[in-house]
Parts: sequence; C-alpha cells; structure tokens
Amino acid sequence: MKKIYTLFFVVFATIMLKAQTIDTLKGDITANRTIENTKIWILSGNVYIKNGATLTIPAGTIIKGLSKSALVVTRGAKLMAEGTVQQPIIFTSAQPAGQRTIGDWGGIVILGKATTNTQYNNVQGVGQIEGGIDNAAGDGLYGGSDDADNSGSLKYVRIEFGGFPFEPNKEVNSLTLGGVGSGTKLEYIQCSYGGDDDYEFFGGTVNAKYLVSYANTDDNFDTDLGYRGNIQFGVALRDTAIADAAGASNGFESDNDAAGSARTPFTANTFSNMTVLGPLATPTTVFNTKFGKGALIRLNSRTSIFNSIIAGWPVAGLDIDGKLTAAAAVNGDLKFKNNILAENKVRFIEFDSIVNSTTVRAWFAANANDSTKAYTDIKMKAPFNYKFPLFDLNTGSVAATGASFTDTRLTNTFFTQVSYIGAFGTTNWMAGWTNFNPQVEPYNTAPYNSRVAIKELTDNQLKAVVAPNPVQRNTATTVFFNTEKPTTLELSVIDLMGRTVVKGQKQYFTEGVHAAEINIQNLSTGLYFVRFVTENGQKTLPLTIAQ
Repeated sequence: MKKIYTLFFVVFATIMLKAQTIDTLKGDITANRTIENTKIWILSGNVYIKNGATLTIPAGTIIKGLSKSALVVTRGAKLMAEGTVQQPIIFTSAQPAGQRTIGDWGGIVILGKATTNTQYNNVQGVGQIEGGIDNAAGDGLYGGSDDADNSGSLKYVRIEFGGFPFEPNKEVNSLTLGGVGSGTKLEYIQCSYGGDDDYEFFGGTVNAKYLVSYANTDDNFDTDLGYRGNIQFGVALRDTAIADAAGASNGFESDNDAAGSARTPFTANTFSNMTVLGPLATPTTVFNTKFGKGALIRLNSRTSIFNSIIAGWPVAGLDIDGKLTAAAAVNGDLKFKNNILAENKVRFIEFDSIVNSTTVRAWFAANANDSTKAYTDIKMKAPFNYKFPLFDLNTGSVAATGASFTDTRLTNTFFTQVSYIGAFGTTNWMAGWTNFNPQVEPYNTAPYNSRVAIKELTDNQLKAVVAPNPVQRNTATTVFFNTEKPTTLELSVIDLMGRTVVKGQKQYFTEGVHAAEINIQNLSTGLYFVRFVTENGQKTLPLTIAQ
C-alpha cells in the first residue's frame, strides 16, 4: 500500500533520530591530544593549549562554545584543525538552531612568538591580548623574536557566532591572531555572525588565503601593531542591519598602533584579490547607520591593497587618514594599486585634508585604480543573495582582467598570479564547505558532512521519479520512490554548486512505494537536484523550477 508523506522543507532544518555522544573541552591542554570527530564537543570556559602541546581536531568535528568560552593557543603550542570541503570543522554556538545570536561564545585566539611593535610591562615586542584572555600564568601574552614561528594550521574551518566583549572595549574576535608567525597556515576559513572583528591581526607575519567574512558587527579585516603578513583571496559581505553599536564598522581597518606612532616594525601587511562589499546593494538599500568605509587606513599604518574590489560602502570606499598615513601613501610606503571602487556613497575617496586634492587624484590614477564602475560592470553572479551568495564573475566583467603582480610587494612565492581583480574569477572556491545560514543548521550529527560522496543506488535498490518536473515556482512537487527493504532515508535538494538548499528530516520507511511532497516556494528558477540518501548510498534526480 502506498503511503503519502508531506514534508514541508525548511532550509537546512532537520530532526535527528538518534542520540549523539557529547563530550566537553575545558581547562588546560598540556599534552598532545587528538579529539574524536564522532562526538559533539562543548567548549566550556577558556580552554588553553599550552606547554608546547598540540591539539589536533580532525575533519568534520563539531565544537559548540558556551557563553564566555574561547579556545586559546598560547605561545609555543599548536592547533591542528584541518577539515575538508566535504567535512569542514565547525566552531559554533552551543545554543540550539533558531536561538543562536552574535557573541554567544568567544571565538578562537592564536598567540605566537613573532615580532610586534607593542610592549607590555616595559617588555618591547610583547603584548597582552585583548578580551580578558590573560591570566596569572601569562597565557594571554603574545609576541617575541621568531617571525617563522608555527602555531599550527586551520583549513576548511567555520567559526560562527563568536566574538565576545569580555571587558568594555576589549573584545575577542571570531579569529584573533597575536604575534602569529609565518610557519602557521591559514586557508579556507569562514567567520560569520561575529561579535566584533572577524579577523584581527595584532603584529606577526602569518599569511592567509581564502578567507570569508559574513554578517559580523565591526570590521572584517583589522590589522595592527606591526602585522606584516600577506593575505590573498578574501571576501566580505555585510548584513545590512548588523553593525557595531559604537559606530564605524569598516571593511579594512588598519593602524600602526593606537597612538599612530613610528614604532617599528610598522604595520605593513599586503592584501591582494579581496572582494569587500558594504551594505549598499543598491543606492536605496536601507542599512544600519553605523557602517563606515570600505578601507580605513590610519594612524601611520603602511597596509597595502592590490587587485581588489571595494564596493557598497556608505561613507567612502577608501580613507587614508592622518598626516603621517597620507605622507606614507604619497611616498610609496603605503600602496593602493589596480583596485576597483564601485557603488560607494563617495564614489572617489576620502583622503586626509592636508594633502592637496590634485596630488591625491594623481596618486590614485597613477596606480591604475578605477572609481567609475558600477555593479553592472563587475557582473558578479549573485553577491547579495545573502543565504547563497555567488561572487564569481559572469562573462564580460570589467574585473576579469587588470590584475598586476609586478609590484615588489607581490613578487614573493606566496601570491598566486591571476588575471582577475577581486577574490573570484569564474571559479567559486567557497562551494561545498561554507554556510551563510548557520542559524538553522542543527549540528546534531557527528562527524559533520556538508556534502555526501557515496555510491549511486541502482534502480533495484531505489527506484524514484519526480513529478511534475519541471515544476512552477512557488508551488510543490512530489517524489515517488520504491524501497526494496525497510530503510532510513533522507531527502534534500541541492543546487548546481553542490550546496544543500532544502533539507528534510531523516525518516524510516517500510518496504514498498512511498511519496513525499517537497515545498520549493523559496527557491529561484533554474536547475536543481533531488537527492535521496540511505545507509547504502544515494540517488540524484534533476529538478527544473520554471517561472
């Protein structure tokens, strides 16, 4: 007998059928340790990796932070957290789906032995990290003399709902990096819904590639206190309603130090191929009035930006602020080359008023920058589809060419030489491992899998059909399937990039013919795939949604 099941799907929502093993990380980790990805881990309080120990976190591990918790890598210790496209490592809130909020926990803090320009207790080059992390043992200190210092590796990692004000005006960020050396590896990291900056670099020389920043409160990329590393391929997208209550939420923000002094080493890091988008999707977009500038370089910083897109900022695309910072730009110590500034409220730039405007415009033009383009010229696929944004370029984009790597800051082997401006060409390196809607992810199953890579089921194992197909948008379609034996089955809909856009609960089905209705009213027109997953494999069927 055929049974009809109506499944009203919610994006990424699911109900788990079996209990999951839960364990706790707390206190100090003083010896090498590897945790299991078959458990869900609860981070309780400040957890310090110290005494030269290494904490290894395997692919697919889920770690949920309680209020006022943080994972701290102290000087000399290491965090090895290397996920994969299919099994990223998830650091997220301990609150259940639907109840998470910005700043639910502290985030990740990595402290190394590389050089900085700060001082603490009259010791030059050593700093005390912000946010109440330090303790009587000095576990919150950073900096030293080893620029090649190695604090471990983060790869295919998501950090969600972190960043917490432990003290007034002294917050930890989603990912806080103090004096981290170039032996450390940072690649394919997404920070979202952070309570302060998503990435803040306090001195050090660590390099990073493929960084994603989404819907945080303050700055996306903040560099201070002598940071001199390189960052390539990073993207930032803002939620129009979320900004810092104190004001001036910027894309890039960079200081040499809080006093704007000439302390060395100068903050002189290099960004290339960044796409940093503010809240202005259109000129009439309603946004939080606390948003500021695409790039604010101030207080004697020498941060340089190349081959990047800065767009949609309500105050200005670029502000070179202060006499010393402006002089550094005109003298070539601070470089801004081959960039596109588009759709910013101030289409050109703000520049410190002490510099003659004619000199500034000549400087801007001489460095192959362009402030005349619009989003329609850049032709990103879907940058403001907030739950599933696509920043890669359509044919005919003005950003497809124009990048240059001839400047001496870009000639080292770290930089991948590409022709396009911004973080993306025609390939979406975010596909599979990122998630722009973590609020509704259940995170109930360990290890975590963002995509399923298992064998295809034969018709004898699971015969299925989708009807009607094509289906009109804002309606529903039905899948009919026949199981050869009792089985637990999960249905989902995936898009062309392999991302799950509609997900239902796992259910137990008896042997025989069954049907399930899929509500696809929230999906745009186009080609999708209905995926059936059982313990024995998967079957994938095309689904076309028509206008």
